[in-house]
This record gives sequence, structure tokens and C-alpha cells, in this order.
Amino acid sequence: MLDKTEAKKQEIMVASFFIASTAALRGPVMLLQTLSSRSLDHQTKIILMLYKSDP
Repeated sequence: MLDKTEAKKQEIMVASFFIASTAALRGPVMLLQTLSSRSLDHQTKIILMLYKSDP
């Protein structure tokens, strides 16, 4: 079982990987919207939500 800090680090790593891997597919507008988000937690939640909804 990971502690909360480790879990958070992994979440952010997954989110960062997801941003990088989908930037080309989703287009620069999506990427800019994501990067301009002020709250990393909020950004991570959105990204993980998108990640889970993709087949």
C-alpha cells in the first residue's frame, strides 16, 4: 500500500504522461487549456477522468 505522498506522485506522473502522450492526438488547444489550469489537483482529476473514459 502506498502512502498518500507516493500515491500523489504517481498520480501526477500518470497525468504528465497522459498529457504528453495525447498532446499530438488531442491537439495543441487541449494541451494549452490543460497547462493553463491553475490547480494541479484539479488538472490531475480532469486528466485521470479523461484517461479512465478513453477505451
